[in-house]
Amino acid sequence: MNLDNGDGPEDYFTLSYTYYHPVDNVTTRAEFSPDLTTWPDDQMELTSLTINPDSTVTVTYRSISPISENEKGFLRVKAIVN
Repeated sequence: MNLDNGDGPEDYFTLSYTYYHPVDNVTTRAEFSPDLTTWPDDQMELTSLTINPDSTVTVTYRSISPISENEKGFLRVKAIVN
């Protein structure tokens, strides 16, 4: 994803996924790691949420920091049973 925050356009890591919405005992979130060891939960932000007619939801997250600040990055979806 390319975004201009006033300092010129920057590219960001993005992750989109679709899940079945009526499941109420599971939550999901996108996570970013610079090293596959640590997965802080404050490195991604929701940029898009679409409720689809087939009872699914499509979400897109982007990294807080632009790609230029990270030599590498890894993304995953974490599902949590409540």
